[in-house]
Amino acid sequence: MALKARICETLGWTRFPDTGREVADYRSLRTHDLDVLLNLSGVRSRILSGSRQDWETVSQWRPELRYAPAGADAELPPAAVMIPAAARLLEAL
Repeated sequence: MALKARICETLGWTRFPDTGREVADYRSLRTHDLDVLLNLSGVRSRILSGSRQDWETVSQWRPELRYAPAGADAELPPAAVMIPAAARLLEAL
């Protein structure tokens, strides 16, 4: 959500496109891919230069994991690592 808010700020929008025609016009924004959203946010270089380790931790998450059976995310960093990294990135945005 923070990356989508940053995209709106970068583009001078008051809100993120979310209805019918708006969505059709901005299909590339309809993603949960964190790397794509970071690229569109306008702050990629700043995040990667100042918070690369946190980004590399958080960007391992994938939307599909929301529906995976318990334990399927064993290759990801534990929540005790992921959540603080996400919090630091939010501060950096």
